[in-house]
Amino acid sequence: KTDDKTLIEFLDQYNRTGKHRNYVTWWLDNRPNRVTADGHYNGDSGVVEEIFKQYDFIGLIERADESLVVLKHVLGLEFKDILYNGKSKDSSSRSKYMPKFMTPHGKSQGVLDYMKREEQILESNYDQQLWNAANRSLDLTIKSIANFERELNIYKTLMERVHIFCNERKGYKRICIYQDEECSLSCLIDYELSDEYKNIIAQY
Repeated sequence: KTDDKTLIEFLDQYNRTGKHRNYVTWWLDNRPNRVTADGHYNGDSGVVEEIFKQYDFIGLIERADESLVVLKHVLGLEFKDILYNGKSKDSSSRSKYMPKFMTPHGKSQGVLDYMKREEQILESNYDQQLWNAANRSLDLTIKSIANFERELNIYKTLMERVHIFCNERKGYKRICIYQDEECSLSCLIDYELSDEYKNIIAQY
């Protein structure tokens, strides 16, 4: 179990003054000369607005289903274009990079107090500002899409069924681009041609 001092030192690396401060913002900001000589990201008060000008769409991993359905509309895609299937996570195919058991680590009061203080320091927390803005943008875009909830439910059904379709069938060579990302392409294509896929899409 990690002690509070070590954990807070680690969090500092990703917070107010740490080297990895605003890592996501730095990654998305395409403007030149944004890293200082000591390796820190050199953002400014207008960075979030600038990032939204640089990209047509910014999604959120914790709202992946909603983000992908919105992306479908933004880029004029079809449901088949946003389906994916990772490797099955049963014991026989578990990645060597994954531990067999994950033990939840409860937060002590000291760590909770630290996190509360950090939440209140938003002036230079561009990652937090970007996350807030992406959430607001996603909510506003969802409101502008007619029958969004219906589309979201259809997408969730497709994702559930394609996972079963691909992981219950033998003979598919599961080749992934990286670990469990972008897997089962041939199976996805077969599913898109299946009667089941067509019947679910017919509900739309």
